[in-house]
Amino acid sequence: MGHKKITFISASRAGALIALTIALSFSVPNLEAIAQNTTTAKNRAAPASHSDTEPHWSKLSSAQQQALAPLEADWASMRVNHKMKWLAIGNKFPSMQPEERSRIQKRMRDWIKLSPQQRRIARENYWRAKKISPIQKNAHWQNYQQLSSEQKKNLATAAVSRKRVTNLFKAHKNNENLFVEPKKIPTLPNQTHNKDSSTLTPSAPLDAK
Repeated sequence: MGHKKITFISASRAGALIALTIALSFSVPNLEAIAQNTTTAKNRAAPASHSDTEPHWSKLSSAQQQALAPLEADWASMRVNHKMKWLAIGNKFPSMQPEERSRIQKRMRDWIKLSPQQRRIARENYWRAKKISPIQKNAHWQNYQQLSSEQKKNLATAAVSRKRVTNLFKAHKNNENLFVEPKKIPTLPNQTHNKDSSTLTPSAPLDAK
């Protein structure tokens, strides 16, 4: 019976996750609503026979490919819903300032460097951050930006430690039933600790000759 693998992330990578999560949480407002509208429009226009891997990179417009260029290498392996969310962002590029475009493309490059587990953590943190008001999110980001490198490192280390404790606790809960203490065999009344060898020799049958 196998054990679940526990994956730890470094403090530096945790720091990148913290920064990326905070930035993504308000860098593209109303992302989910935009993506939902885009997906609905696509479903109305596209035939039902379309593959789950579409839209293919080659089918994107030049403007979309330019906006989403950092994601090209990973595009084919993405799920459709993730592609549509990125396309929703890419379609907004013409209305963005150059600085904002550069900032979002940097987020894309940071995103593709993450492992699947780290992306899952970032998404979970993103949805938690969505519940915070824009003013609070901006305040958190400003506070984070003002931290020194050492303080950011300490914050990341604390985040890693909390994740390790959670993972270890889950692993313990999942495996606690794998090791069962052997049941004690009850001692019969005549099985006392008697050193008399005669009591250790089985009696002969009554009809023995």
